[in-house]
Amino acid sequence: MARRDDIRFGQVLRQLLNDRFRNRRKDFAKAIHVSESALSQYVRGKATPSLAVLTAIARELDVTLDYLVFGTEPDPPAPNYGNLVTHVEEAITRAQAKSVTLRDFVGRVGATLADEIETTAKRVLAETETSLGAGLAAAQVRELEGISKQIRIATVDLDLDVDNLLLQDDSATRQPGEAQNEVVSAPFNSVIVHNVKQRSEYLYVVPEGQEWRRKASRLREDVAAAGGLTTAFTDRYLKFYTSRRALTPSYVVYEVDPGRLKPKSERLLDQIADYVDEYHFVALVEPSSKASQYYPLIDAKHVQRIVTDHDQIVAHSPRLVFN
Repeated sequence: MARRDDIRFGQVLRQLLNDRFRNRRKDFAKAIHVSESALSQYVRGKATPSLAVLTAIARELDVTLDYLVFGTEPDPPAPNYGNLVTHVEEAITRAQAKSVTLRDFVGRVGATLADEIETTAKRVLAETETSLGAGLAAAQVRELEGISKQIRIATVDLDLDVDNLLLQDDSATRQPGEAQNEVVSAPFNSVIVHNVKQRSEYLYVVPEGQEWRRKASRLREDVAAAGGLTTAFTDRYLKFYTSRRALTPSYVVYEVDPGRLKPKSERLLDQIADYVDEYHFVALVEPSSKASQYYPLIDAKHVQRIVTDHDQIVAHSPRLVFN
């Protein structure tokens, strides 16, 4: 095993290119936005890429920066899920308090707060009445997802995504002269299919277990079928990781791509400007009920901590691999 201070970038890059891009280095150079000559200089150790290019190489080859630079993976530290749960639980508690009455709030959390529930609910409502954030309707969330280049999701409910992709006749919605499709994407799935085709990356974190593997596999296969994509291509942009920890409350973090903004989406971002951080990230809480069309927004000051915690889970959790 190479020492951690033994930089092997050129050798590792050469081996990865030979394995995955043999006779296609021109395509790879184009994908990471450098010239073929620059790529050749990197392989021969004659030049060192910038951090942005290095990150693009790692992402395109689906390897970590550690492996790309040193040829080895570091010993993973014990994952720390504490911050993620603390911050998201705080955000969802504050967000949901505004949208419900005190009586409904008491009913939802009464099982855990017991005799102190009414006092606690009144205190939370008093603290959040004037400062609590807004929420988005489902149509606005789909619009936001459609202009995002990377979507981080921690969820305990894939059923909505899976069940929304249905095999049906599209004659009712097909435009004149348009061929019939066998697979029709319903609300969120149409956005997932579109985004995967546009090479937007989905990073799902789901609980462990065969049932979750089955649901993830079905979503993957349905997205590939609806988009006319190979499963190999779909796997590059639709990824699932399993976590041992209960992922409640569930959340989604969108990384907005300024290059995809349209007049309508710019109006949406103006509406939620206070919840978009300086890195174009915006996070929201998944509804606690399938019947709900309200997605509470998470305060921008919490978003980077949630992104960091999610990335730690992804880095140190097994990825689901399908046959």
